[in-house]
Amino acid sequence: LGTPEEIVGSPADGYVREFVRDVPREQVMTVRRAMKPGDCAGPTHPGALAPDSVVADAIKVVAGSGRPACVVENGRCLGVVDHERLIDVVAGTELRKEAV
Repeated sequence: LGTPEEIVGSPADGYVREFVRDVPREQVMTVRRAMKPGDCAGPTHPGALAPDSVVADAIKVVAGSGRPACVVENGRCLGVVDHERLIDVVAGTELRKEAV
């Protein structure tokens, strides 16, 4: 067993993959999975997202500002999320791109 994010993001086999195929990934996957290294310093990033925020919330922030958003935990910048990474998570292509 695993968390909903683990099951949807990394299904154990074809049966599980088929079972979770229609799950809205943006409602289950978190920005931790979408973030990339980046600096949160400066005025170029809107607000701050917790790493356990769902991708749907991050999409609203990034789409509303047109800029990447910071992922912050306990006052520390963990990275940033941008529209490309968020779309990759929704489409399920984030792991394939990292493997290339």
